[in-house]
Amino acid sequence: MPVRGRLIGPECLPDILDGIPGPIIVPTPKPEGDLLAAAGFAAALLLTLPPWSRFAAVSGPLEAWFGHWALLAAVAAALGVAIVVLSRLRPLDQRLQAATYLLLAVAVGLGAILHRIHPPPLSETLPTSLLVLVCALVALAGAGWKVAVRWKANDRWN
Repeated sequence: MPVRGRLIGPECLPDILDGIPGPIIVPTPKPEGDLLAAAGFAAALLLTLPPWSRFAAVSGPLEAWFGHWALLAAVAAALGVAIVVLSRLRPLDQRLQAATYLLLAVAVGLGAILHRIHPPPLSETLPTSLLVLVCALVALAGAGWKVAVRWKANDRWN
């Protein structure tokens, strides 16, 4: 900005002119709860590698990706990891991000519970689905932490 015959940057104007407020510093949102949600989704995604049931025709590695209730948990966990990575690269609206974490964590947990209750035909479930349920609870805790921190900060969602 031209001031008294010189070019001055806007950050230096308060030093030169009286009565002009300093630059407004907007704090960047801290990733509260993001790492906890990321850990839950990533662990659930890793748990799609081992078998989820025994004696089924599709029993074996990557069984969760062959369509049954485990597929719901696997896809939701993969989407959760993708949302966490996207939010690290380009910050998203905190409300949308918390709601997405919440919905995806519930979907992971629901897929694990339904697989446990209704395993594939002629099979019995392994403890893998219980571990995925624990991972869903961890991701849900991350979403809850994100909501609680933003709510406590005078409901200022950045």
